[in-house]
Amino acid sequence: MQPDVGHEVLWVIRNCLSGEILLAKTLLSSRNEDLARLLLEVKNILDVKIDGMISDGQQSIRKAVEVALPETAHGLCHF
Repeated sequence: MQPDVGHEVLWVIRNCLSGEILLAKTLLSSRNEDLARLLLEVKNILDVKIDGMISDGQQSIRKAVEVALPETAHGLCHF
């Protein structure tokens, strides 16, 4: 969901196997640079390698994954 100008959107990164929320933050934009920072923050706090990621097809998320987690498989949600 694209944020309306001036309104924050909650971004949640969670472990799909355990359901544990790894990071939840609000952002005023969905720019790939901002999302890449979120992904790097999670990567830096985890004690394990991130082997895969699932997201919707939003272009800024795809670009953020390419920047922050280039070695990670990225699948699209089928929901």
